[in-house]
Amino acid sequence: MFRLSGAFLLIILYWTAPCFAQETYTLEADQVSRLDNSTYNAKGDVILKVKDIVFNADDITYNIDTEEVHAKGNVKIKSPTQEIEAGEINYNVKTESGKASDIKGFLAPFNYICAKSMERTGATTFTVQDARISTCSGDVPDWSVSMYYGEMEIGGYMNASHATADILNTPLLYAPKLIYPVSTERQTGFLFPKVGFETDKGAFVGLQFYWAPDIDFDATVGLNWFSKRGLQEMAEVRYAESSDNSFYGAFSRIDDAASESDENVRWRAVLNNKYYPIKDLEITLDADHASDYLYMRDYGDFGISDFNRNNKDNMFFEGARIKYYSKFADMSVYYRNDYEFRDNTGEAGYAETRVERAPSVSISKVVTDIPFVIADYNLSFDRVGYNRYSYSPQNSQYTDKWQYNRFDAAATLYVPIDFKAFVFTPYASIRYTRWENSSKDFNSSGYSSPDFGHVRFINSKSAERYSGAAGATLALREIYKDFGFFRHGIQNVLEMKYSPKLDQNGLPDYIENDRVPYYGSISYEIINFLKGKNWLVKLTLDQGYDMLRQEHVMPLEAELLTSYSSYFSNTFKTTYKHSGELAENERRFQYFSDTLNIKPFKGITLTGEYTFDTRISSGSYNTSAKVGASVSFWRFLLEGYNKWQGYNPDLSFKNLVPFEQGASLTYFAECWSLGFEVETQSYDVNMRDGKYKRKEITFYVNFGLRGIGGSRIQFKKSNDESLVN
Repeated sequence: MFRLSGAFLLIILYWTAPCFAQETYTLEADQVSRLDNSTYNAKGDVILKVKDIVFNADDITYNIDTEEVHAKGNVKIKSPTQEIEAGEINYNVKTESGKASDIKGFLAPFNYICAKSMERTGATTFTVQDARISTCSGDVPDWSVSMYYGEMEIGGYMNASHATADILNTPLLYAPKLIYPVSTERQTGFLFPKVGFETDKGAFVGLQFYWAPDIDFDATVGLNWFSKRGLQEMAEVRYAESSDNSFYGAFSRIDDAASESDENVRWRAVLNNKYYPIKDLEITLDADHASDYLYMRDYGDFGISDFNRNNKDNMFFEGARIKYYSKFADMSVYYRNDYEFRDNTGEAGYAETRVERAPSVSISKVVTDIPFVIADYNLSFDRVGYNRYSYSPQNSQYTDKWQYNRFDAAATLYVPIDFKAFVFTPYASIRYTRWENSSKDFNSSGYSSPDFGHVRFINSKSAERYSGAAGATLALREIYKDFGFFRHGIQNVLEMKYSPKLDQNGLPDYIENDRVPYYGSISYEIINFLKGKNWLVKLTLDQGYDMLRQEHVMPLEAELLTSYSSYFSNTFKTTYKHSGELAENERRFQYFSDTLNIKPFKGITLTGEYTFDTRISSGSYNTSAKVGASVSFWRFLLEGYNKWQGYNPDLSFKNLVPFEQGASLTYFAECWSLGFEVETQSYDVNMRDGKYKRKEITFYVNFGLRGIGGSRIQFKKSNDESLVN
């Protein structure tokens, strides 16, 4: 027996004869003894490194042939997937199997475990007895799952038998079988249930099951039960083989006997599909449908994911397209049906407007392979149908219809010339459009521009238009100077463009290029910025001179961006008419917006937003404002905001009324978070029996468990309605 009283380092080189591969093992200890030709025993502050595993213990016996390790006394094991303490361990490095007793420690990605015994059965698989697992550290974690027996796979699940969910040391829930995720990756299983209460829907409970069989495919199914409305079924499917081939579909449905709309079977369907069956051939299918004009109001917050909350404007569509890409032409056949619901002003019911293209055929391309020039062209044919449908309890009818065929052809030629100091790009374009088989009579006489442009009504069912445009841009290279602690830069762009004015009264205006704009202007844009290490000041000014309008000087467009580190940022935008007389109801400030973020002290954030837009007509709000603040202290985050909207003739805060407020308080622990949130909204809605003002107050509980996930639970929602006379 070989023994040393001081520190000892033994490096063992072990050769495997068949392939002559060399393995290196490192053993450090106060005392080392050789038991036979291949077995060593080490005592006192022992460190054994084998492959990517490090063993620390008071006593370790190691066999270099079988790669078996027996360690006892203050045992610690560290590997890329674990960091464990144990009373005693028997482990085979070669077979990646072994047993340990009285273990506690860390398992990747962020799980902490303690168990009476633990057996490793493979590279990533374990069994445990009398165990507790959590994403919280410490001997008494904030929350944990305790079990009599468990089977675990790192990166997968812990299948626990006779398990309890514990808060500190107190069991709250018992389950004979429980599945616990041990991964940061998505995992199949039930999601957190949703519970709550709404005045018009009653109590509700939502359950969802998530299925993730492969890295490029997953699906979710769910049920929402409302005590006053019944059962809502939901499903969502996602598939993404690549960026070129993907599929998304979602559907929800409910038999709603208490519906306030004109439908009792209520649903919404969403589809987004892109597929390349062969190279350069793309097939897309897209749709977003709802059964009625109040579906988003009633069930927009109860979908499986955010798709339900992304359409508050009640705008829907369906489309299908086949497109082939080639070097000089991209050819497509397209079907598209767009529609939107709008409240009938001052009345019950709604108005539905549809614009359908069945079909749309086009050939287009931007050609860059021609020497010295860039060209783009588009040829298209559309069969267009416009329908406006009005619904009310007393009367339902189509109030307007118009169908027509339209052929459109356009081409533009650009000639960029690089002069090093600047790039000069003249361009010219031409467009021809023809309408035929109109269901409405054209009743205008036509118009010819003294320049290049013409509108002609061929007969009561046909019309044609041609027009041209020309222009040039002069873009100077950036001029800058570096002063060391900051940089000053200037960019300049000058543009001239001209298109003759045409009288297009009587022509359709439902899809793009039904109308062509007219312009004859010179505009100049300058970008001037100062940029330091952690601050920025950037001013953009765009001024134009329009030769075709009575007041030649166009409104000034300005944008000012300022920021300083993470403490301050502000974005200011405006369109200001600084020259000429004002028409009736016209304002100098035609558009104004400002967005401000301030962090004056650590943990405090203040935000403000204001928007004024005179392009929005009277009767609809053209001004909105929002202020918000958040305060972070210790482990708490307090947030609040208030929004106003209204119609203002001037740039001011008058006539603004509050329409949405919110506040939340969240506590963040090491491995979990819990918060409470309240939101209020005030708005008008038209229903079967009249127009109502509605005020909604919604209460939420937000919580999250690290490694498990979280949920925003709506536990109460009240609606207060009053009839508008």
